[in-house]
Amino acid sequence: MYSTSSFHSSSSTSSLVGATGETESIHQPSSSSSFSALGRNCVPSADYRGYPHQMSSSSSSGNGNSGGGGGGAEGSTRTEAATLDIYVLKQTSDFYHQLSAVWEDWKILSTLQSDESGTTQSPSSNDRIFHQYCSLKQDLFSSRSLSARARYLQELCTACQRYFSLKKMFWEDSELVEFCVEQLKRYLSSQSGASCAVDYHRADQIEYSILVLDLLHQMLRETHTCRKKLVLFLRNGGHFLQSLAVSLTDLLPSREELHQLELIDLDKELTESSSGVLYEVLRIAQQAKWPQAKHSVVSTGWLVGKMAASSRILHLCERAVTYMVDLFSGSLNSYSSGIGIAHTTTGTTAASPPEKPRTASVEGRGRGLVSLHHLAYLLNALVQHSPRLSARLHSRFAEEFKYYISVTGAKQKLPGGYALRNDTLDLMHSVKTKILQS
Repeated sequence: MYSTSSFHSSSSTSSLVGATGETESIHQPSSSSSFSALGRNCVPSADYRGYPHQMSSSSSSGNGNSGGGGGGAEGSTRTEAATLDIYVLKQTSDFYHQLSAVWEDWKILSTLQSDESGTTQSPSSNDRIFHQYCSLKQDLFSSRSLSARARYLQELCTACQRYFSLKKMFWEDSELVEFCVEQLKRYLSSQSGASCAVDYHRADQIEYSILVLDLLHQMLRETHTCRKKLVLFLRNGGHFLQSLAVSLTDLLPSREELHQLELIDLDKELTESSSGVLYEVLRIAQQAKWPQAKHSVVSTGWLVGKMAASSRILHLCERAVTYMVDLFSGSLNSYSSGIGIAHTTTGTTAASPPEKPRTASVEGRGRGLVSLHHLAYLLNALVQHSPRLSARLHSRFAEEFKYYISVTGAKQKLPGGYALRNDTLDLMHSVKTKILQS
């Protein structure tokens, strides 16, 4: 018995079938591949096993020569779409799940790269990278000031975007992973700051927390094949996975708290960074049920149950709803401080007329679309696995979903060139349907 999967590709890829009949690889990077640095949200293209980046198939022609070894004729290159059929002959194989995860990663990366440009970097030896990693870790642990630690975290975040091997080192070193989570618990909590009107020290703490979240998100991305990461999150009944997800749910300051501290300008970054981490955390919970893992406790429903039990879960959902409402009130990259959501004196929310739609285009705003996808994925998981929370969201945000969040409007605002566009629209439709029918 087998399962199949077809992908439209354009490449000289092959399906290698071993003696057992199980597909082993679908992509062979060329020897000329090199690490790539494409800005804040990028990964090396050659170092990731099986990564389906820009698979292409070329044919050359010129004066009847396929080799073009003689004569003066110039060959022409043509790229054609092709269908790659993959047969998995082993029911307990994780290959299909890994392929689906990698395909999802590719759509995210492609969307991010749609508005980024970068330069190709030469690969470094693992020994050199490991030495730099150890040096950064030592400097980070020995630093006592927040600004110094922020500087080292930023350097580590930039480096991991260029060298995938750094991600492997990060997940093999649980000490640094646990350090990042502890830093979030220490500085993200509202108890870390004072209650005065303008607290610049609190602003530094939130900005530092955003940097920690960005680092965790970068390290989590495209690492489904890092077994050490999965072992870390699933050990002790998924305690570490639960700790990270629930901590973000409990500790994220609400938008109202940021308003009081006059730090609402940080809300967009905090929303994007935290949603990226929670998105990857939910995918780890999903991975726990792959055939080879078969974890007896951890699942998406189990993790959602832990998150939904938090008294601050509605603050997290409000961030997602506000982000979506803003999409229909203006451009995707102009996240407002609450268009369509008005706080009443009782602390509940009510729909308010949106501002006059702005004309700014969302072209080239791949990062905003990726954040929208993360938030839609998060909301969909919450309402799918927690009927009680879905009913609470219906009670609180029904007007926003009924009058402001329109999938038809989203189709008009999101250009068709983004690889992640259709998946995001499907998630938004699913969320809206579930909440309105609750």
